[in-house]
Amino acid sequence: MLKKVILATVLLGTSLVAQADVLCPPDSVTGIMVKANGDIIYYDWNNIRHLAFKAREMSPHLASVMMIALNEAMVMRPKNDIFIQSSYPDGYDCKTDDLITAPLRIFFDQTRAKG
Repeated sequence: MLKKVILATVLLGTSLVAQADVLCPPDSVTGIMVKANGDIIYYDWNNIRHLAFKAREMSPHLASVMMIALNEAMVMRPKNDIFIQSSYPDGYDCKTDDLITAPLRIFFDQTRAKG
């Protein structure tokens, strides 16, 4: 029994390592766009477009929360230094436009400027 538990743990750990993700550097939100299908796109400081989420994969309530958070990050950034940092699947290029790949996680960080 113990061998099965150890084997399952090793296999799970190996699969988690194989699913490495790309963590884009923290950046400012300078613009928000809602596509006709409901997908929300945000623009970073370098005017690179990133998909914030796919509308068909989230409930309307979560879409509303995401819009509020992105809007606050964009509007309040000069006053409060709010940064956004996104994590994407392995192989994602943070320096090019990508309106297809949804992030795995999005972090809103206000602590970076408090240094």
